[in-house]
Amino acid sequence: MHIEFLAVLCKLWGPCKSLVFSPRDLSGHQVVDVSYVDDHSKTCWTVTLYKNNAEELQRLLPPKT
Repeated sequence: MHIEFLAVLCKLWGPCKSLVFSPRDLSGHQVVDVSYVDDHSKTCWTVTLYKNNAEELQRLLPPKT
């Protein structure tokens, strides 16, 4: 999944404050679980990214409001 695609989804789906970044170690690799909660439909998705990709996603997102 492309990082730019995730950033566009965030912009379309709602405020980026709904995103949660949870770093963890996965078999010696630094990864980050990125979760989004949609309060309207009560759904949640989570995608696991390598740490550098998660940092790139955070860079592409607009500032939290």
